[in-house]
Amino acid sequence: MHDVMRGPGTMAIHLIHGVGPPHDVERGAYFGDTVAIDDLVTEEPDAGARAVGRAQGTYMLGSQHEEVLAVAVTVVLTAGPYNGSTFSVAGHVGVYDDKAEAAVVGGTGRLRRAAGYLTWRMVELV
Repeated sequence: MHDVMRGPGTMAIHLIHGVGPPHDVERGAYFGDTVAIDDLVTEEPDAGARAVGRAQGTYMLGSQHEEVLAVAVTVVLTAGPYNGSTFSVAGHVGVYDDKAEAAVVGGTGRLRRAAGYLTWRMVELV
């Protein structure tokens, strides 16, 4: 999932700017910050990797004390045997966690009634 918030190829926008003391002064992250996404999903973290879908939804900085995202995203698959199917993800993802889990809470098409979990880790590409 490529979450580009600035510059060419922007795929995420800030909908709500939170208030209070920033959790991360350098990045200006505030409790309540909410972002809408239409992120490219690829097979590998590299932006040049094969596209397999789009991740569409929102995430919000959902803690007053740490950088934790409350995530509500639907992944729309656009390639391979699951082309046209979706699965929905909800969860609590720590921005700086090496690896976090989020719940798969449903799906459509060939993934109808999907359930389980996925692992999520943040990778900053430059």
